[in-house]
Amino acid sequence: MNAHLYSSTPSRRTVLRALAAGSLAAIPALAGCGSDEKPKAGLPPATLNTFGDAPSDYERLSLKADQFQPWEGGFRTAAVNSDPKVYERWHCEFMTDDGTVVTFTLRTRPGDALTLNPTEQNRLPAASLVMSFPWGSNFDVIKTYAWNQFSSATDRCDVKIGPFSLTGDTKTYRLTGRDGDFGLDLTLTNQAAPFRPGTGVIFLGSTDTYYGWTAPVPTGKATGTLKIYDEVREFDGHGFHEHSWGNIPLPSVVEHWKAGRGVVGDFAILGVDAQLRPQWGSTYLPMLIVDDTKNKKRLVSAYSGDVLNATEFERTGDDENESSQVEWVYTGENAATVTMTSTNTALATKPYVINAGTAQPPKGAANWYTRYEANISLTTDAASPGYAVTGKGTLDTARYGLLGPATPQQHATPQPAKS
Repeated sequence: MNAHLYSSTPSRRTVLRALAAGSLAAIPALAGCGSDEKPKAGLPPATLNTFGDAPSDYERLSLKADQFQPWEGGFRTAAVNSDPKVYERWHCEFMTDDGTVVTFTLRTRPGDALTLNPTEQNRLPAASLVMSFPWGSNFDVIKTYAWNQFSSATDRCDVKIGPFSLTGDTKTYRLTGRDGDFGLDLTLTNQAAPFRPGTGVIFLGSTDTYYGWTAPVPTGKATGTLKIYDEVREFDGHGFHEHSWGNIPLPSVVEHWKAGRGVVGDFAILGVDAQLRPQWGSTYLPMLIVDDTKNKKRLVSAYSGDVLNATEFERTGDDENESSQVEWVYTGENAATVTMTSTNTALATKPYVINAGTAQPPKGAANWYTRYEANISLTTDAASPGYAVTGKGTLDTARYGLLGPATPQQHATPQPAKS
């Protein structure tokens, strides 16, 4: 199987499949997208089992190390979309000061690539809209659609699935749609630069197997309306947009991950702590972004264990009120410490690996996913010596049964960056 992310010359079969999908934009050559992730002659071997960051890694994927281009938010797997192993996902999350949380996802597979044995039958585009309110009410639309209800550009973010759409130019995004009783009409305005860890692509063992991830909007201002039955509710908060794609199910890539995001004062935080499975070198993948939204300045942009370390404290014992916590310590320029601690407020999610819903993981369960509101603290000398601030956000945890009992996960202490 040719698993390259793009094909520079579309075959007749590719064109016919794109027409059947209702989107000529699925053909990179026809859409004017000049990217080609096929290995190029004369380049050194690709970086494997971590995000590529060598000059040849960027050249291989037609990327610019210091610039996020609009086509990167488009349909990255267009040329190989017919492969049942391939998936792509455009995900957004929003939160208000009162604790209202909204997630919105458009994807080319209904299971978000978490099905270990994908088949042709579940190869359908899907959309989900989940709204959680502080008084405990949850509303959602989680639905698959036919391929003739799907279209996507490859030169920019412009995705439509059924009645839902997500369009944007890296600065401003529009999310619209309603199915049945629930819908949204939101505008997400970027308050920082897009974030890509290196090339954003991890080649796993070879360039035939890959997982990609970027955050076109690490943090943004979100305004608009939510539609619930006949009621239209105003929404004014902050938001986040990530984009992922690949041809291997996520449980086959990582053993576990935690991801948190939120706002503390004038600062927006995005933190990830993940570890790849042993066959991919057990690579440790911490990430931390700290943005000064007031001055539109990125203070921290780290995805290397050399200057960034994360320590996890998992839920243990039988006490359902016990907290889950992650602490990121960054020792580079604008040194910072970020701590995210989950509260007892579970947020509505769609089931991931098992039907965990909003409950605690079943005792002894090997695979689970949870999502809670979180308290966030930030200390950094970037603002002023000893500056500290707190705020609110969310903390997600997924475990795929390969790490054994839940215990604090310790990593080597990072060394100060060399001047």
